[in-house]
Amino acid sequence: EERYICFGYRYRYSDNDYSATSPFTEPAFDPLPFNFSTNSFLNEGMINKFNSVRVTVNTGGPLVKGIDLLFKNAQDSTIRVIEKIDKDIKGLGDNNDYSFTFCFRANNDG
Repeated sequence: EERYICFGYRYRYSDNDYSATSPFTEPAFDPLPFNFSTNSFLNEGMINKFNSVRVTVNTGGPLVKGIDLLFKNAQDSTIRVIEKIDKDIKGLGDNNDYSFTFCFRANNDG
């Protein structure tokens, strides 16, 4: 509800080298409607109305064997891997779009 999450990816090639990390998206945040509280004098609508986001990446060419889906908090430089995708196991072709739905957890541990 209160985190600003950004998404990116990197490719794993057939020689097991990795590409550079892609640019990260803008934070996946859309606030609830404005709700000024006279008790706290805060806009209590500044809570994210999303609890999931759909991320779409291109599967890359024939030298790409895997894709790491990444995320980070906008205010933190720590990059985390959501999922490691093996194109052969998932049956993904070359230069296709692959979509993944990332669901946010309610706790704040990562």
